[in-house]
Amino acid sequence: MPRDGRAKEESRDAFLIVDDSLTFASSLRRLLSPYGAVTMVHSVAEAVAAPPPDGGWTALFLDFELPDGDGLSVVDQLRARGERSPALIITGHLQDHVANRAFELGVKVLAKPIGPEHVRIFLDGVRGDDAVGHVLEVWRTRYELTAAETSILRDGLDGVDRGTLAQRRGISETTLRTHVRHMLQKTQDVSLSDAIQRALREVIVRKAT
Repeated sequence: MPRDGRAKEESRDAFLIVDDSLTFASSLRRLLSPYGAVTMVHSVAEAVAAPPPDGGWTALFLDFELPDGDGLSVVDQLRARGERSPALIITGHLQDHVANRAFELGVKVLAKPIGPEHVRIFLDGVRGDDAVGHVLEVWRTRYELTAAETSILRDGLDGVDRGTLAQRRGISETTLRTHVRHMLQKTQDVSLSDAIQRALREVIVRKAT
């Protein structure tokens, strides 16, 4: 401990929000502020010009549709100059081509609106505190889920919408329905949404302990 008796201040996380909706960006800033410093900009050009803090951005939170491009082009340009910050696309217009491009870049995607639990899950993954992974392993063992069933549940917890699940896996909707039906038979949940919400509650409980 320093001689003045004060604990050394730890470096804070630093987040970049890129969204042309001031209302949503401000709401997201409120969710992120307890975790670290937040810089908020509203276009691709502003995002690329924003000076990253020492050590780089902890994470990027990006709208897809921006006045001068899209959120994934921000990722492309930052990576072209060597920045590798984890990124999350948050969009009110989730389309297949968005999900596919994001998947190719290793970028996660959520549909607006999002809540504090989604922020916590994403940041825990960034920090390596994977409470979601722990709960999934518990469920895999408890309900004897297959790898495909566990993967579907994981994507659901990550916010991937039902319409994208089959395409992301390169399977038909019929095959997806079969996986989901078998999983629900094991977990005794009424729907995939119910299973996801129940697993999410277990994630939140684990974070609180």
